Amino acid sequence: MYDFITNKHVKIWIGPLKLQNELRLRNLRTINPDCELYLIYDRRLLSTSEDWFIQNLCKDLNIMLFDVLADIVPQCVATEELNLIDDYNEAIQSIEQGGNPAAASDILRWLSPIYKLGIYSDMDVFIDVNSLPKSIKVSKPLLFNLGSLKIFDTDSPAINNDILAVVNSSHALPQIQKIQETIHNGCRLYRMGEDPFSYLQELYSSLPYHPDTSILTYFLSGSLPFHSELPSLAEGKSIGQTRAEIIRITNNSASFHEYSPWKSLFYKILSLGSDSSLNKIIKTYRMVLLKDSVIYTSGPGATYVALNEYPHYPGDYYRKEKVPHSFEHYGLDKHFLTGNRVPLHSSYIDLIKLYSAHHNDLSWLQEGRNRIDEHEAIISKISTRITASLSNTNLISNCEPCFPAKAIPPQITTELGKLAQLHMKQLAELQHQFRMNTACIEERNITFASCSKVSDALICVQTQVNFQSSSFFSTSQTFPRDLEYSCSSLSNGEPSLVCSTHFSQELCDIDSVSDSSPNLVSTLTTAATYSALAAAIPEAVGDALKLICHISEHQANYATQATFLIFIALTGSWLFLVVGMVGQSVGERVGLSKSSARLFGNTVAHSVNIAQNLAPSSLLTIGVGLAAGKFGLWAEKKIAKQFEGLQTKGTLSIN
Repeated sequence: MYDFITNKHVKIWIGPLKLQNELRLRNLRTINPDCELYLIYDRRLLSTSEDWFIQNLCKDLNIMLFDVLADIVPQCVATEELNLIDDYNEAIQSIEQGGNPAAASDILRWLSPIYKLGIYSDMDVFIDVNSLPKSIKVSKPLLFNLGSLKIFDTDSPAINNDILAVVNSSHALPQIQKIQETIHNGCRLYRMGEDPFSYLQELYSSLPYHPDTSILTYFLSGSLPFHSELPSLAEGKSIGQTRAEIIRITNNSASFHEYSPWKSLFYKILSLGSDSSLNKIIKTYRMVLLKDSVIYTSGPGATYVALNEYPHYPGDYYRKEKVPHSFEHYGLDKHFLTGNRVPLHSSYIDLIKLYSAHHNDLSWLQEGRNRIDEHEAIISKISTRITASLSNTNLISNCEPCFPAKAIPPQITTELGKLAQLHMKQLAELQHQFRMNTACIEERNITFASCSKVSDALICVQTQVNFQSSSFFSTSQTFPRDLEYSCSSLSNGEPSLVCSTHFSQELCDIDSVSDSSPNLVSTLTTAATYSALAAAIPEAVGDALKLICHISEHQANYATQATFLIFIALTGSWLFLVVGMVGQSVGERVGLSKSSARLFGNTVAHSVNIAQNLAPSSLLTIGVGLAAGKFGLWAEKKIAKQFEGLQTKGTLSIN
């Protein structure tokens, strides 16, 4: 058994610290006042004012601050760690042209000077360890965010690297070195004819199914779901060069057409000739490629490949050997809330619920940065609503026992306004963080306080916050309306007389304030167009070949099937293609015609493609797509019959 220290926590942030993460650090300190907190940053990527801001914030919050170049690199001596430092340096170079702060953070967390400091967690992980003892017993030297997907009597590991703890570094070293080696192999410069994704896919494919698991569960595991384009894009390059190439080819419609004329033509048809819709599709394509380029080289995909001997394990073996590595096994998942957690022994329904409840920050992508900017604007908008109310004379007069009304220093009311606004911003971010993790939490109460010393007074704003868990499609959360403000006169630095008042201030749902939302009409139009084309084009090819080339029905079915597979392969990853094929096979087995089975497979694949945005509108999108597909089939058959009739009457000459 090992002693797991629960009150030492490490955060990493590469780049300027914006409002959202400032509030998260403030909340972390407010909710965990007795913990040791560490922040790892790289001042090379900051201006003087940005560096000054982070240093002062950490000083104010009693957070130990470590610079990568000055404090971390000199302590790294092992070959594996020196290799990772080279990979890190490439990841932070030219952030807009292939460099990637998310990959940089993925790399840093596996360096010994960092993981020995304490428990690592991403910025968007909510931590509340007040009720935990400072040390608990665990049975494994390495803990991480581990869950599983239960398939029949087996478990398939689900790993995320957003939370990890090296409990005993010497005993965990073999596993850590394997992870370090896998990450380096994903990031290093490759020779022509080689690429990191083929290496990872071969490594994954070489995992044999466990002797005690069925061949069916091994088949269901599929393959790594990154896009088929990544191996060719990465050939002979480092991963930074690969990301730069992704950015180049998706810079605009012209560069994308030069890269892939066929895919460009397909997307142009799908966008109905709209340049804005086409550019949006291309940007989405870029986002997916960049995400996969991180996930499978330095992120959770690399960790998965490094730590697993099999893609599936018998349930009993998994519970005995793998589950003790999980935070959930020790009840720690209730104290480290993350929307990326797949619970142990989850079903497919559990995964759908997870995807419906959470969206990652993706702050290293332009789309994520735009969303964060919008979120911060909403927080500021909410916090300013309290300003006018703070001039309420009842609030000021309530401080009179501490300070005679005429003697209240002006800076006290000024500071109270600033403190209350900061408190509201922290509260709004806390609400948003719980909303992101709502599928993972239980009901809880938190006393949330912010204080500041001004002159001879201690000013505090305090709130009792109640959070409740969610239902499947909606959240049920109660947020405070009453804030308690207090003024305390200080005698020798200690409060001697406390005066407080309650003030009603509604904290509205931050997610309901957003001014921007996806255009539902545009989404439905795109889904309908795609589904109609996916249903009609393969059938049209088969029917045309029968009429023009006089091929047999059997040969026409082969042509139709090939066209169908090419069509859905153009829309995304090989996973998308495999899901479509499996869906079609299931449709045929339950008695659907070949055309209806293809439509069913396409709909299932499309459903998987948008599952992470599952919402009533997404379900509507699937329904519209299915209806449009049926219409496409009907229209194609009508046209085919007309041409067939013309040919029969001799009015259509084929030769």
